[in-house]
Amino acid sequence: MSKLNLDLSQRLDITCRKGDTFKMQLLVKDSNNVPVNVSGSIYNYKLEVRETDTSPTAIIPSSGFTFNGDASGNLTIEASATTMNVDSGLYVYDLQTTIIASGFVQTWFYGLFNIHEDVSVT
Repeated sequence: MSKLNLDLSQRLDITCRKGDTFKMQLLVKDSNNVPVNVSGSIYNYKLEVRETDTSPTAIIPSSGFTFNGDASGNLTIEASATTMNVDSGLYVYDLQTTIIASGFVQTWFYGLFNIHEDVSVT
């Protein structure tokens, strides 16, 4: 039997700390190991953190994150310490991209989003 898998997303579990500034730096490459132009003129990004994959509302909405990418494949995702001041726990997330010119939507990364408790919260 043949199979066709259109889900090309990669699992990437994230662990961070409550109340700390969140900064994730990725180098995005294609299947030929060539960096992808991930600049904001090419893609729109959406990352949401939810309790479960079927939760109706986000613990951290996409508006809480900023996305900066360049032509060399460097993508930086950040959230302020205030945004990250949410209950510690084990959540889920995904990073979805939309090509601006065509509207093509694809999930690049997904996984667990583990927020550790902090003693000194801002």
